[in-house]
Amino acid sequence: MGSQKGNAHLSTLDFPAKSRIHDSWPANDLEEVSLCPYCSSSKRVLEYGDVQDWAFHNAPGKWSYWRCRDCDALYLSPRPNAESIGEAYSTYYTHDRESKSFWLRFKNRLRNEYFSHALGISLHPRLRFQKYLGWILLPLNSMIVMPFGLSTLAQLPKGKLVDVGCGNGDMLQFSIQMGWDGIGIELDKQAISACRKNGLTVIEGSYEKLDDYPSLFDCIICSHVLEHVHDPVAALEKMKFALKPGGILLLSCPNAMSRAGQYFGAHWRGLEAPRHIAIPSAHFLRGFLEKIGFQVEQNVFNGFPSLKQSLDIEAQSAALLHDSHKNASTVKQALGSPSPDEVDFIELICAKI
Repeated sequence: MGSQKGNAHLSTLDFPAKSRIHDSWPANDLEEVSLCPYCSSSKRVLEYGDVQDWAFHNAPGKWSYWRCRDCDALYLSPRPNAESIGEAYSTYYTHDRESKSFWLRFKNRLRNEYFSHALGISLHPRLRFQKYLGWILLPLNSMIVMPFGLSTLAQLPKGKLVDVGCGNGDMLQFSIQMGWDGIGIELDKQAISACRKNGLTVIEGSYEKLDDYPSLFDCIICSHVLEHVHDPVAALEKMKFALKPGGILLLSCPNAMSRAGQYFGAHWRGLEAPRHIAIPSAHFLRGFLEKIGFQVEQNVFNGFPSLKQSLDIEAQSAALLHDSHKNASTVKQALGSPSPDEVDFIELICAKI
Protein backbone atom coordinates (compact mmCIF):
# COMPACT_ATOMS: atom_id res chain seq x y z
CA MET A 1 0.00 0.00 0.00
CA GLY A 2 0.98 3.61 -0.05
CA SER A 3 -0.24 5.82 -2.81
CA GLN A 4 -0.74 9.51 -3.14
CA LYS A 5 -4.27 10.75 -3.56
CA GLY A 6 -6.16 12.15 -6.50
CA ASN A 7 -4.14 12.52 -9.67
CA ALA A 8 -0.98 13.72 -8.00
CA HIS A 9 0.67 10.38 -8.74
CA LEU A 10 0.61 11.32 -12.43
CA SER A 11 3.14 14.09 -12.08
CA THR A 12 6.22 14.27 -14.30
CA LEU A 13 8.18 11.06 -14.06
CA ASP A 14 11.42 11.41 -12.13
CA PHE A 15 13.92 8.59 -12.45
CA PRO A 16 16.67 7.67 -9.99
CA ALA A 17 20.22 8.39 -11.09
CA LYS A 18 20.83 4.68 -11.68
CA SER A 19 17.97 2.70 -13.18
CA ARG A 20 17.45 -0.79 -11.76
CA ILE A 21 14.91 -2.04 -14.26
CA HIS A 22 17.40 -4.22 -16.15
CA ASP A 23 18.32 -6.16 -13.00
CA SER A 24 16.37 -9.28 -12.04
CA TRP A 25 13.92 -9.72 -9.19
CA PRO A 26 15.23 -12.57 -6.96
CA ALA A 27 13.57 -15.80 -8.06
CA ASN A 28 13.07 -16.91 -4.46
CA ASP A 29 10.95 -13.82 -3.84
CA LEU A 30 8.46 -14.56 -6.62
CA GLU A 31 5.17 -16.47 -6.49
CA GLU A 32 3.02 -17.89 -9.25
CA VAL A 33 -0.65 -16.87 -9.45
CA SER A 34 -2.92 -19.45 -11.07
CA LEU A 35 -6.30 -17.87 -10.24
CA CYS A 36 -7.56 -14.35 -10.87
CA PRO A 37 -7.24 -12.33 -7.64
CA TYR A 38 -10.68 -10.78 -8.27
CA CYS A 39 -12.97 -13.58 -9.48
CA SER A 40 -10.83 -16.72 -8.88
CA SER A 41 -11.16 -17.85 -12.49
CA SER A 42 -8.38 -19.94 -13.98
CA LYS A 43 -9.20 -18.82 -17.53
CA ARG A 44 -6.63 -16.33 -18.74
CA VAL A 45 -4.54 -15.13 -21.64
CA LEU A 46 -1.15 -13.42 -21.64
CA GLU A 47 -1.84 -9.75 -22.35
CA TYR A 48 1.58 -8.13 -21.93
CA GLY A 49 5.02 -9.70 -21.48
CA ASP A 50 8.35 -8.17 -20.45
CA VAL A 51 6.79 -5.06 -18.86
CA GLN A 52 9.29 -3.06 -16.82
CA ASP A 53 9.04 -0.31 -14.22
CA TRP A 54 8.90 2.43 -16.84
CA ALA A 55 7.01 4.70 -14.43
CA PHE A 56 9.75 5.08 -11.80
CA HIS A 57 12.74 3.04 -13.05
CA ASN A 58 13.06 1.71 -9.51
CA ALA A 59 11.94 -1.92 -9.40
CA PRO A 60 14.06 -4.59 -11.10
CA GLY A 61 12.62 -7.29 -13.31
CA LYS A 62 10.51 -7.99 -16.38
CA TRP A 63 6.85 -8.76 -15.73
CA SER A 64 3.92 -10.51 -17.37
CA TYR A 65 0.33 -9.28 -17.08
CA TRP A 66 -2.41 -11.84 -17.65
CA ARG A 67 -5.97 -10.98 -18.70
CA CYS A 68 -8.74 -12.83 -16.87
CA ARG A 69 -11.18 -14.13 -19.48
CA ASP A 70 -14.10 -13.99 -17.04
CA CYS A 71 -13.82 -10.57 -15.31
CA ASP A 72 -11.27 -8.80 -17.59
CA ALA A 73 -8.87 -8.03 -14.73
CA LEU A 74 -5.14 -7.72 -15.38
CA TYR A 75 -2.79 -9.41 -12.92
CA LEU A 76 0.86 -10.30 -12.54
CA SER A 77 2.14 -13.85 -12.57
CA PRO A 78 4.68 -14.45 -11.28
CA ARG A 79 4.56 -11.56 -8.84
CA PRO A 80 6.67 -10.38 -5.89
CA ASN A 81 5.55 -12.06 -2.69
CA ALA A 82 4.26 -10.05 0.26
CA GLU A 83 7.63 -10.20 2.02
CA SER A 84 9.60 -8.72 -0.89
CA ILE A 85 7.19 -6.25 -2.54
CA GLY A 86 8.49 -3.39 -0.38
CA GLU A 87 11.65 -3.38 -2.52
CA ALA A 88 9.56 -1.90 -5.36
CA TYR A 89 8.81 1.21 -3.27
CA SER A 90 12.31 2.32 -2.28
CA THR A 91 12.08 5.58 -4.27
CA TYR A 92 8.32 5.89 -4.38
CA TYR A 93 6.60 9.28 -4.45
CA THR A 94 4.70 8.80 -1.16
CA HIS A 95 7.86 9.21 0.89
CA ASP A 96 8.46 12.93 0.60
CA ARG A 97 5.70 15.28 1.68
CA GLU A 98 7.61 18.55 1.53
CA SER A 99 9.32 19.83 -1.58
CA LYS A 100 12.51 21.85 -1.31
CA SER A 101 11.60 23.72 -4.49
CA PHE A 102 10.07 27.16 -3.99
CA TRP A 103 8.14 26.81 -7.24
CA LEU A 104 6.62 23.46 -6.25
CA ARG A 105 5.68 24.81 -2.81
CA PHE A 106 4.03 27.76 -4.49
CA LYS A 107 2.10 25.50 -6.89
CA ASN A 108 0.93 23.42 -3.94
CA ARG A 109 -0.41 26.52 -2.20
CA LEU A 110 -2.03 27.76 -5.40
CA ARG A 111 -3.73 24.37 -5.84
CA ASN A 112 -5.04 24.46 -2.28
CA GLU A 113 -6.24 28.03 -2.77
CA TYR A 114 -8.19 26.91 -5.83
CA PHE A 115 -9.76 23.97 -3.97
CA SER A 116 -10.64 26.21 -1.03
CA HIS A 117 -12.51 28.72 -3.21
CA ALA A 118 -14.18 26.04 -5.33
CA LEU A 119 -15.51 24.11 -2.32
CA GLY A 120 -16.10 26.98 0.12
CA ILE A 121 -13.67 25.54 2.68
CA SER A 122 -10.12 26.29 3.82
CA LEU A 123 -7.34 23.87 2.95
CA HIS A 124 -3.79 24.58 4.06
CA PRO A 125 -1.17 25.58 3.12
CA ARG A 126 -2.73 28.18 0.82
CA LEU A 127 -2.18 31.73 -0.46
CA ARG A 128 -5.12 33.21 1.47
CA PHE A 129 -6.84 35.23 -1.24
CA GLN A 130 -9.88 37.12 -0.03
CA LYS A 131 -13.19 35.68 -1.25
CA TYR A 132 -13.81 38.62 -3.60
CA LEU A 133 -10.51 37.83 -5.35
CA GLY A 134 -11.64 34.33 -6.29
CA TRP A 135 -12.11 35.42 -9.91
CA ILE A 136 -8.31 35.46 -10.24
CA LEU A 137 -8.40 31.65 -9.98
CA LEU A 138 -10.92 31.13 -12.80
CA PRO A 139 -8.23 30.42 -15.46
CA LEU A 140 -7.21 27.40 -13.36
CA ASN A 141 -10.53 25.64 -14.10
CA SER A 142 -9.04 23.87 -17.10
CA MET A 143 -5.62 23.31 -15.52
CA ILE A 144 -6.31 21.78 -12.10
CA VAL A 145 -8.21 18.54 -11.64
CA MET A 146 -10.11 18.19 -8.37
CA PRO A 147 -8.90 15.04 -6.57
CA PHE A 148 -11.56 12.37 -6.52
CA GLY A 149 -13.50 12.37 -3.27
CA LEU A 150 -12.55 15.88 -2.16
CA SER A 151 -15.91 17.49 -2.97
CA THR A 152 -17.75 14.48 -1.50
CA LEU A 153 -15.80 14.80 1.75
CA ALA A 154 -16.68 18.50 1.89
CA GLN A 155 -20.41 17.79 1.45
CA LEU A 156 -20.89 14.74 3.70
CA PRO A 157 -21.82 15.05 7.39
CA LYS A 158 -18.56 14.80 9.29
CA GLY A 159 -17.68 11.81 11.46
CA LYS A 160 -14.99 9.16 11.82
CA LEU A 161 -12.80 8.55 8.78
CA VAL A 162 -9.94 6.25 7.87
CA ASP A 163 -7.68 6.59 4.85
CA VAL A 164 -6.49 3.08 3.95
CA GLY A 165 -3.05 3.36 2.38
CA CYS A 166 -2.83 7.05 3.22
CA GLY A 167 0.62 7.50 1.67
CA ASN A 168 2.06 10.92 2.47
CA GLY A 169 -1.23 11.99 4.06
CA ASP A 170 -2.49 14.70 1.70
CA MET A 171 -6.12 13.56 1.63
CA LEU A 172 -6.07 12.66 5.31
CA GLN A 173 -4.82 16.16 6.12
CA PHE A 174 -7.51 17.70 3.92
CA SER A 175 -10.26 15.63 5.55
CA ILE A 176 -9.18 16.68 9.05
CA GLN A 177 -9.14 20.33 7.99
CA MET A 178 -12.73 19.86 6.81
CA GLY A 179 -13.78 18.60 10.24
CA TRP A 180 -13.43 14.83 9.92
CA ASP A 181 -12.06 12.78 12.85
CA GLY A 182 -9.49 11.07 10.66
CA ILE A 183 -6.75 8.47 10.97
CA GLY A 184 -4.62 6.69 8.40
CA ILE A 185 -3.44 3.13 7.83
CA GLU A 186 -0.16 2.69 5.98
CA LEU A 187 2.51 0.03 5.47
CA ASP A 188 5.43 2.13 4.30
CA LYS A 189 7.59 3.34 7.18
CA GLN A 190 8.89 6.41 5.34
CA ALA A 191 5.38 7.51 4.41
CA ILE A 192 4.27 6.96 8.02
CA SER A 193 7.15 9.10 9.25
CA ALA A 194 6.20 11.90 6.81
CA CYS A 195 2.61 11.80 8.08
CA ARG A 196 3.53 11.81 11.76
CA LYS A 197 5.90 14.74 11.29
CA ASN A 198 2.81 16.66 10.21
CA GLY A 199 0.78 15.65 13.26
CA LEU A 200 -1.32 12.94 11.59
CA THR A 201 -2.39 9.77 13.39
CA VAL A 202 -1.33 6.80 11.31
CA ILE A 203 -1.49 3.10 12.20
CA GLU A 204 1.31 0.98 10.76
CA GLY A 205 -0.04 -2.01 8.88
CA SER A 206 -2.23 -3.14 6.01
CA TYR A 207 -5.98 -3.15 5.40
CA GLU A 208 -6.12 -6.10 7.83
CA LYS A 209 -5.99 -3.54 10.64
CA LEU A 210 -9.63 -2.78 9.79
CA ASP A 211 -10.57 -5.96 11.68
CA ASP A 212 -10.03 -3.92 14.85
CA TYR A 213 -12.78 -1.41 13.92
CA PRO A 214 -16.10 -3.20 13.28
CA SER A 215 -18.82 -0.83 11.97
CA LEU A 216 -16.91 2.20 13.28
CA PHE A 217 -16.22 4.53 10.37
CA ASP A 218 -18.54 6.94 8.60
CA CYS A 219 -16.16 7.16 5.65
CA ILE A 220 -13.27 5.12 4.25
CA ILE A 221 -10.90 6.44 1.60
CA CYS A 222 -9.14 3.84 -0.53
CA SER A 223 -7.46 5.83 -3.29
CA HIS A 224 -5.15 4.00 -5.72
CA VAL A 225 -4.42 1.26 -3.21
CA LEU A 226 -6.52 -1.72 -4.33
CA GLU A 227 -4.26 -2.47 -7.29
CA HIS A 228 -1.26 -2.70 -4.93
CA VAL A 229 -2.53 -5.46 -2.63
CA HIS A 230 -2.18 -9.22 -3.00
CA ASP A 231 -5.77 -10.03 -1.98
CA PRO A 232 -8.02 -7.18 -3.19
CA VAL A 233 -11.27 -9.05 -2.51
CA ALA A 234 -10.33 -9.48 1.16
CA ALA A 235 -9.46 -5.77 1.31
CA LEU A 236 -12.89 -4.76 -0.02
CA GLU A 237 -14.69 -7.07 2.40
CA LYS A 238 -12.75 -5.69 5.37
CA MET A 239 -13.57 -2.13 4.33
CA LYS A 240 -17.25 -3.01 4.32
CA PHE A 241 -16.81 -4.63 7.76
CA ALA A 242 -15.31 -1.43 9.21
CA LEU A 243 -18.01 0.91 7.82
CA LYS A 244 -21.17 1.86 9.68
CA PRO A 245 -24.44 1.12 7.88
CA GLY A 246 -24.87 4.05 5.50
CA GLY A 247 -21.14 4.74 5.62
CA ILE A 248 -19.33 5.82 2.45
CA LEU A 249 -16.40 4.13 0.71
CA LEU A 250 -14.51 6.39 -1.69
CA LEU A 251 -12.71 3.94 -3.94
CA SER A 252 -10.43 4.63 -6.91
CA CYS A 253 -7.99 2.55 -8.94
CA PRO A 254 -6.86 2.00 -12.55
CA ASN A 255 -9.28 0.31 -14.92
CA ALA A 256 -8.08 -2.86 -16.66
CA MET A 257 -10.36 -2.06 -19.61
CA SER A 258 -9.24 1.55 -19.97
CA ARG A 259 -9.56 2.78 -23.55
CA ALA A 260 -6.17 4.48 -23.16
CA GLY A 261 -4.76 1.25 -21.77
CA GLN A 262 -5.91 -0.66 -24.83
CA TYR A 263 -4.41 2.06 -27.05
CA PHE A 264 -0.98 2.14 -25.37
CA GLY A 265 -0.79 -1.53 -24.41
CA ALA A 266 2.26 -2.37 -22.31
CA HIS A 267 3.21 1.33 -22.24
CA TRP A 268 0.03 2.42 -20.45
CA ARG A 269 0.90 4.40 -17.34
CA GLY A 270 -1.77 2.52 -15.36
CA LEU A 271 0.26 -0.70 -15.32
CA GLU A 272 3.21 0.43 -13.16
CA ALA A 273 4.77 -3.03 -12.83
CA PRO A 274 5.35 -4.59 -10.40
CA ARG A 275 3.61 -2.36 -7.85
CA HIS A 276 0.26 -2.75 -9.60
CA ILE A 277 -0.26 -6.40 -8.79
CA ALA A 278 -3.88 -6.81 -9.88
CA ILE A 279 -6.01 -4.24 -11.72
CA PRO A 280 -9.80 -4.77 -11.87
CA SER A 281 -12.22 -3.90 -14.66
CA ALA A 282 -14.83 -1.24 -13.93
CA HIS A 283 -17.77 -3.48 -14.78
CA PHE A 284 -16.60 -6.26 -12.46
CA LEU A 285 -15.77 -3.94 -9.57
CA ARG A 286 -19.18 -2.23 -9.66
CA GLY A 287 -20.96 -5.57 -9.77
CA PHE A 288 -18.89 -7.09 -6.97
CA LEU A 289 -19.45 -4.15 -4.63
CA GLU A 290 -23.19 -4.27 -5.26
CA LYS A 291 -23.14 -8.01 -4.61
CA ILE A 292 -21.52 -7.66 -1.18
CA GLY A 293 -23.89 -4.90 -0.06
CA PHE A 294 -23.03 -1.48 -1.44
CA GLN A 295 -25.04 1.03 -3.42
CA VAL A 296 -22.57 2.22 -6.06
CA GLU A 297 -22.29 5.50 -7.94
CA GLN A 298 -19.53 5.94 -10.51
CA ASN A 299 -17.83 9.23 -11.21
CA VAL A 300 -16.91 9.36 -14.91
CA PHE A 301 -14.09 11.76 -15.77
CA ASN A 302 -14.22 12.77 -19.42
CA GLY A 303 -10.53 12.47 -20.14
CA PHE A 304 -7.44 10.31 -19.86
CA PRO A 305 -5.18 11.50 -16.99
CA SER A 306 -2.52 8.95 -17.91
CA LEU A 307 -2.19 10.24 -21.48
CA LYS A 308 0.98 12.32 -21.29
CA GLN A 309 2.76 9.85 -19.01
CA SER A 310 1.87 6.96 -21.33
CA LEU A 311 3.29 8.91 -24.26
CA ASP A 312 6.47 9.55 -22.27
CA ILE A 313 6.83 5.87 -21.44
CA GLU A 314 6.22 4.89 -25.04
CA ALA A 315 8.88 7.33 -26.21
CA GLN A 316 11.45 6.26 -23.62
CA SER A 317 11.00 2.55 -24.15
CA ALA A 318 11.40 3.00 -27.91
CA ALA A 319 14.32 5.44 -27.48
CA LEU A 320 12.38 8.06 -29.43
CA LEU A 321 12.79 11.79 -29.10
CA HIS A 322 9.32 13.04 -29.95
CA ASP A 323 7.58 15.70 -27.87
CA SER A 324 4.71 14.05 -26.00
CA HIS A 325 2.96 17.41 -25.58
CA LYS A 326 2.54 17.70 -29.36
CA ASN A 327 1.14 14.20 -29.66
CA ALA A 328 -1.21 14.30 -26.69
CA SER A 329 -3.98 16.31 -28.35
CA THR A 330 -3.96 14.05 -31.42
CA VAL A 331 -4.18 10.90 -29.32
CA LYS A 332 -6.91 12.43 -27.16
CA GLN A 333 -9.01 13.10 -30.24
CA ALA A 334 -8.47 9.53 -31.42
CA LEU A 335 -9.53 8.12 -28.06
CA GLY A 336 -12.71 10.21 -27.83
CA SER A 337 -14.87 10.18 -24.70
CA PRO A 338 -14.68 7.05 -22.54
CA SER A 339 -17.74 5.12 -21.42
CA PRO A 340 -18.02 4.14 -17.70
CA ASP A 341 -16.41 0.81 -18.60
CA GLU A 342 -13.52 2.44 -20.51
CA VAL A 343 -12.35 5.20 -18.16
CA ASP A 344 -8.69 5.39 -17.21
CA PHE A 345 -9.42 5.35 -13.49
CA ILE A 346 -12.38 3.82 -11.71
CA GLU A 347 -13.86 6.28 -9.21
CA LEU A 348 -16.70 4.92 -7.10
CA ILE A 349 -18.79 6.39 -4.28
CA CYS A 350 -20.12 3.36 -2.42
CA ALA A 351 -22.74 3.53 0.37
CA LYS A 352 -22.96 0.53 2.69
CA ILE A 353 -26.54 -0.76 2.69
